Amino acid sequence: MHASTGREGVELVRSERPDFVLLDMHLPDMTGLDVVRMLNEEIASRRLHVTILTGDELSIDVIKAMSLGASEYLVKPVTAQALERSLRRALEH
Repeated sequence: MHASTGREGVELVRSERPDFVLLDMHLPDMTGLDVVRMLNEEIASRRLHVTILTGDELSIDVIKAMSLGASEYLVKPVTAQALERSLRRALEH
């Protein structure tokens, strides 16, 4: 599944209930941090794994998103191997 905006992504997560979300921190309608805040209940109650994708090395927003339940973050550009490792870690839990 693919969402072009944060709001669309939140709606997809709530309707389709995926196990893993790859979330860009910079979306056209909101920040990735806003999305993590909106998905906080899903992250906590059904152990939704959110991996953040960012162009920033380590920003306060990434730290906040991690404190709200995001599983990990990857810095762009991301290799296919790094993405696969992240997905495997998420799905092992």
